[in-house]
Amino acid sequence: MAEFIPPLGTADPQIFMDNVRRLDQLMQSTELTFPDRAGEQLYTWRGIHQKSDPAE
Repeated sequence: MAEFIPPLGTADPQIFMDNVRRLDQLMQSTELTFPDRAGEQLYTWRGIHQKSDPAE
């Protein structure tokens, strides 16, 4: 597991806003993946839908 600086659970306002922006990207992006704070690719909402679509 990646080491987060500052650590997970921090109340730092900058980290909070970064998380808000990432969540917005994960929900609204037309891309299939988007990186988390550690740089690991997460599926976006669109990516989850495409991956689970039996027609593809």
